[in-house]
Amino acid sequence: MRILFLLCMIILVPVLLPAQVQKAGERLSYASSYQFGMIVGKAYTTYGLQMVHGVRYKNYELGAGVALDPYGFRTIPVFGHLAYVLKPGKSSAYVWGDAGASIPWNYGAIPEKQMGTNLEWHKLYSGFYGEAGIGYRIKIDNRSAITFSGGYSFKRFRYTENTYVWNGSTSSPQKDWYVFDYHRLTFRIGIAF
Repeated sequence: MRILFLLCMIILVPVLLPAQVQKAGERLSYASSYQFGMIVGKAYTTYGLQMVHGVRYKNYELGAGVALDPYGFRTIPVFGHLAYVLKPGKSSAYVWGDAGASIPWNYGAIPEKQMGTNLEWHKLYSGFYGEAGIGYRIKIDNRSAITFSGGYSFKRFRYTENTYVWNGSTSSPQKDWYVFDYHRLTFRIGIAF
């Protein structure tokens, strides 16, 4: 339920936030970007989507984002976003960083209940998600640009497995922890407003 609430808030930001606000002679404006790209890791290469909404002030952009990250185990990263544009209002290079949580999306790959019972077998946990990189924006008009970016991405996925250990005459429950750290490179193309 919390994930649905966060997704709705991120999507509704453009409606709730005015397009431009004048504050003490400085221009504060709405910023958004939609990106598609490759996630390249040690095991394989896959594709991902990312959406960020926030505000732009001078050279800085601050916002919140959500992504689809199917590398390893499918997750939905929810994160804070910070970017610094070298020359705002023109075609320019920029640097960015994201940090947040990688929320697992169980699609049946790991069964949550033991077969034929109501006993918990696996429990999935959120882990840290972070990205940082550089990019270039090619200005299309006064409000929009095409973006190209590349960077480093980290994602942690964790789960527990409840098993039973046979002691000769009885069995006792045991909980095992599994932690997966994914180090990847990302290459994206997108559009920013």
